[in-house]
Amino acid sequence: MSVRGPYPGFADPFIHEVDVASVLARALLDDSLAGQKISITGPQSVTHAEMVSTIGEVIGRAAALRPDLPLGSRRGHYRPRAATVLR
Repeated sequence: MSVRGPYPGFADPFIHEVDVASVLARALLDDSLAGQKISITGPQSVTHAEMVSTIGEVIGRAAALRPDLPLGSRRGHYRPRAATVLR
């Protein structure tokens, strides 16, 4: 399976909304986090290509990110959009 999307080498410290909610709930319910700087990201950033590869492993299909600029950027207008799955 090939997934088309921009910037395969760009790394993000992905954050899941459940992790954010857990930290926020704890901070609101008790003072144990008062004055602390809390990190809610994982120990490493993951590139977009690594993320697609990992998703492929999890679903049992080989997957690779095929570099492609967003359609709008080809025309000089950038409009972010989700990656498109190709078959």
